Amino acid sequence: MRVRELLTLARTHHGVQASSKKQLLDQVAQLAAASCDSLNEQEVFDALVAREKLGSTGIGEGIAIPHCRLGHCQQAVGLLLKLESPIDFDAVDGHPVDLVFVL
Repeated sequence: MRVRELLTLARTHHGVQASSKKQLLDQVAQLAAASCDSLNEQEVFDALVAREKLGSTGIGEGIAIPHCRLGHCQQAVGLLLKLESPIDFDAVDGHPVDLVFVL
């Protein structure tokens, strides 16, 4: 799969407003479900939150890569979000996040 197939224009968002990691993950779940008929918003949210409980996906330098695996999802789905304002994401370097790549 090529990046342009993974990150379509409809799955790329700029100026996203979120005040917390939980609120951002909720928005991500909504956007993912809206962009792919086989995804359920609540299931995506629960899986992303469960993954974050294992350890933050904030990799540093203002970037986070939240991700999860859903058994019935047969192909990768990606979203790219640029936040309007950085938020605390419990990143490994302690810096807030404003660029989010979701798988």
